[in-house]
Amino acid sequence: PERILPTVLSRCQRVPLQPLSQAELKVHLQGLGLSGERLELAVRMGGGSLDRAKQVAAGAFDEIRERVEQFLQAGIEAEDESYWELLDEVGARADRGQLEAFLEVCGLYLRDLLLLAYGRENRIVGVDRLDFLHRVQPFFQVPQIEAAAIEVDRAFEYLSRNVNTNLVLVDLWRCLQASAPRRK
Repeated sequence: PERILPTVLSRCQRVPLQPLSQAELKVHLQGLGLSGERLELAVRMGGGSLDRAKQVAAGAFDEIRERVEQFLQAGIEAEDESYWELLDEVGARADRGQLEAFLEVCGLYLRDLLLLAYGRENRIVGVDRLDFLHRVQPFFQVPQIEAAAIEVDRAFEYLSRNVNTNLVLVDLWRCLQASAPRRK
């Protein structure tokens, strides 16, 4: 508001908007016929946004979630070949929006892994991916999860500075490899 001219500001009305609560999202999505695990996933991934919750319910994030799982799995297994394939799919050919969505979902998976580490399974967003989360969780210690989350934040910052998309994921990959089991 401080950037708007006073003559314009005096004719404006401020309308504060709040995200919808999980209960409000759930009621609306149930009205659309959604139920079960997909309903719970849409409510949790929706983050208070009805539009986003509808996208999740329609499966718009399913492919990105699969790529994130491949990325995490390849990272902990130190499979460089898989990294380059995923980088080609996600980084090199992706527009900024796709890479942002990929990073956002990475952040959600890391959050879920952190919640699992602290025994807060009831707060996990990826309720339909519990098997995967339980399978990879032993490879991540809390400091490694926190370091990877910092790298996701840094990747968002790099994107805002128009850093090459191939370079955006490099530090995150290195961080994931740090949690890989040591080979003898």
